[in-house]
Amino acid sequence: MSPRPQRGGGDLWVRVGQLTSVAYEFLGSILAGAVLGYFFDRQFETAPWGLIALTLLGTSTGLYRMVVTLRQLERRNTDE
Repeated sequence: MSPRPQRGGGDLWVRVGQLTSVAYEFLGSILAGAVLGYFFDRQFETAPWGLIALTLLGTSTGLYRMVVTLRQLERRNTDE
């Protein structure tokens, strides 16, 4: 027995998977910026500025990707 479809014809678990992927992408971009910043600081001895700058860059990139992805999902759900 499968879950009932939501409005727009989308399956509940498909929506959960899509929104979870948005959250993981956001978290991943922050972590990627922090790790790159850490190694940048170790290589060029600029602590903590590389870590701060690249973590902020990763956060802003993650926010941008989150907005773009959520807009695409919203557009896709209103078309159905």
